Amino acid sequence: IAGVVADAFAAKLEGLFPEARVLSSVFDWQPTDNIALLIAPVKGEARVRAKVLEYAEEFGHDIAKWPFVQCVGDLVRASIVCADMDGVVAAWQHVEEGFGVRDGRGRLKNNWFTREPRPPDMLVNVVVDVPDAPSITGEIQIHLYEILLAKEEGHHLYEITRAASVERLLDEVSGGGESASD
Repeated sequence: IAGVVADAFAAKLEGLFPEARVLSSVFDWQPTDNIALLIAPVKGEARVRAKVLEYAEEFGHDIAKWPFVQCVGDLVRASIVCADMDGVVAAWQHVEEGFGVRDGRGRLKNNWFTREPRPPDMLVNVVVDVPDAPSITGEIQIHLYEILLAKEEGHHLYEITRAASVERLLDEVSGGGESASD
């Protein structure tokens, strides 16, 4: 299903942000960019499998929560990279309005003032509706360029720390790996 809606998800983001360049990597950012999009591929099978197992454990294998894949909120995902906080605010407003984010339809996790040892950002789960396909949840991350650049430069350490085992880490790497915006 995610493969079916991925193109529509990307097109919707590009429509919401017509002035944004679509980058392959944060390292493609240009000094003239004010806002850019990083549209990740559909989350890889190995990582989805790992997340489903994590959710099964988290919910004590409660059959009422099955199938646990319904808990994976980022099968389609993207990042909006902003030059400054004015861009972050504008990006959130465009996403909120464009995807109809509200109670019961999406979620905002605002990490700008978090005490957690993590880079500040915004994580927005959105409902992606495409004709002739079930709705799925996608994730849009909103970042400041300078912070995302620093995060990307250390991303391989994150991959190592989140791996349940060396075998899982190797499986994820050999399965195509994940973008830093996962």
